[in-house]
Amino acid sequence: MEAELQRIKNNLNKDYFQIELPNDRFESGIYLNFIRVNNFDELFREAHNKFNHTADITKQQAILRNELMVYKALAKHLKTLITSIEDGSTKINLTYNADSKEFINSTLSDLFKIDSDLSFEAKVQIQTLKKLNQQLNETNQAVFELENYQFATYKHEELLGGGFYLRFPKETIIYKEISLGNSKFGSSILYKDESQNADKIDLLNILSFFQASPNFLLTKNKSFNEKLAKLYEQFDILDLLTLTTTKYFNDPKGEFRSLSSPIFKLHGKTQFTIFPDIEHRELFNLYHSSLKQIEPLPRCVFLFRIVEYAKNYHYQQIFQPSNVDLIDVIEYYYNQMMEHRFIPIYFLDYGSDYNHKTGELIKRRKTQYLNLMVELKKKAKQIVEYWNSHPYLGPKSLGEIIYNTGRNTVAHGGSGNQNINYDYANKYKHINDVNVFLELISRYIIEKTNPKLKNVIYRKKDMYEKNCSHLRIMAEKQNVVE
Repeated sequence: MEAELQRIKNNLNKDYFQIELPNDRFESGIYLNFIRVNNFDELFREAHNKFNHTADITKQQAILRNELMVYKALAKHLKTLITSIEDGSTKINLTYNADSKEFINSTLSDLFKIDSDLSFEAKVQIQTLKKLNQQLNETNQAVFELENYQFATYKHEELLGGGFYLRFPKETIIYKEISLGNSKFGSSILYKDESQNADKIDLLNILSFFQASPNFLLTKNKSFNEKLAKLYEQFDILDLLTLTTTKYFNDPKGEFRSLSSPIFKLHGKTQFTIFPDIEHRELFNLYHSSLKQIEPLPRCVFLFRIVEYAKNYHYQQIFQPSNVDLIDVIEYYYNQMMEHRFIPIYFLDYGSDYNHKTGELIKRRKTQYLNLMVELKKKAKQIVEYWNSHPYLGPKSLGEIIYNTGRNTVAHGGSGNQNINYDYANKYKHINDVNVFLELISRYIIEKTNPKLKNVIYRKKDMYEKNCSHLRIMAEKQNVVE
């Protein structure tokens, strides 16, 4: 392959970049979106053909090393070509049907949004450079993958259930040597061998933390998969805001809001997001388990387990006390988390109330993105004020209230007469109030023990607004009802 690669490199034209458009004007317009360097394609086809006809891992790796060599040559040529087109040393030689020029020109302006005041030649150059830069980015991604992972040699693939998809079609997440990305069958995890099972579970847990929603891998039992999908799709972390109002349980209206999936930072100019190695993996496991609990009561149990874990493996390591009181631990983490700047969880508040009886959607507020972590902090302050004025809870400290609810009346049953039952507007509301604090504390503990997590996600709201078509549509759809 090296000799053939050298032959191709020697024959590259440095004076002209040739673009031959089809005679049919419609096809010529479409072709403009597929401008690329194709000189190396025969070597890629040869490598792919050899790879697909061998199962020997050593031979596959050798083929991929040759493919890497070709990709590097292509990347080098693309960089040189782009620079030389920009400085004018390489000319674009465009051949096309003269009768199609007007159609091609309008396609460049209307379809590809290139300034209509520019000359035909300038528009062609802009579109050419755009597609060559796109090819260069894809080539750099291929180089990065082949140098570091060689996913094509991975033997195991598992699909995520529940119609799970990452936010962007070409997005790929990497944790250690495991890959998670979208495929034609859904989203899937690729890994080398069974020894990576623990890392695979960690990746799912990290993703659930960022997305604040549960996920799962498909089993071979279709019926069980359907049950899990229906169950987990009912979870909504935004209930933490809703269930804290007593009127919610007696009101046919509901606030129309939706959680936004996170936007991850990409590694260099690739489409890869690389998650950092995590510390205290059990924290992520417990948090993911809490997301799989639909009702506030069992969720409280799992969230409280995170506090207990942190008491043993974080709090005691910092202070090394002779005796540890969980109430003191709760108070400490509460004070810390109220000063903490959390990784954001954005949700779109459509500014509307939905009446389940009439089916009407009435706009009440401005449509906007809000940060759940900020809203939960506000809610926590409101709950503290309410508890301080409560005849029974008032004399108790915040740590006592959370401890007695999260550990005694929920997890252990207490003396029996204080057990949590299905009195939604009172006891379930109280559990949800407690869960507001436990959610904040749990996420604080995870972020505090894994400070690198914040480096892989976009924090600024404008990035989310830019990638949300519903925001503009809903903002303009209705006038606010005073």
